[in-house]
Amino acid sequence: AGKPLVLIVHTHSSEAYESNGEYELSDTDRTQDSNYNVIRVGNELAKILENKGIGVVHDETVHDYPSYTNSYINTLKTIEKNLKAYPSIQIVFDIHRDALSDGEKKIKLTTTINGETAAQAMLVCGTNSMGLEFDDWEDNLRFAMQIQDRLERCYPGLARPINLRKERFNLHATKGSILVEIG
Repeated sequence: AGKPLVLIVHTHSSEAYESNGEYELSDTDRTQDSNYNVIRVGNELAKILENKGIGVVHDETVHDYPSYTNSYINTLKTIEKNLKAYPSIQIVFDIHRDALSDGEKKIKLTTTINGETAAQAMLVCGTNSMGLEFDDWEDNLRFAMQIQDRLERCYPGLARPINLRKERFNLHATKGSILVEIG
């Protein structure tokens, strides 16, 4: 696959999905078992990209345990370490679980693709609205729009609308950084 183009990280690596008794939850919908948390989603994305000939570094560093508090600070250190080690990286995907609830029960955002139920994905783009330096945020938004357009053309209904936020979420690291929330 050559030099890596993509870095996959997980700010909240312990985010998991419903257990159905398959694994032990460390707290509400969280587990350190990477077979069941968002690290597994990152593994699957890495395989797909690598099968397309795209070089990937999937950094499985845990950033939210034992403390959730400095997750984004910890993740930025991991991103910077990888950008230094692999200067060819242009794209950073921070993979999260999409967790919605109506106050009483969880809302599972899915769609049907080729007859199978699939978790929807939402691309989150940060800005400099909260005063943190991020002059190039519009480049990331344009990149997210290109991904969104491609997903919609190839897999209608898979992508939820892009979520533009005031926070920066470490997305200033590259002009191709996106936070991705899955299912």
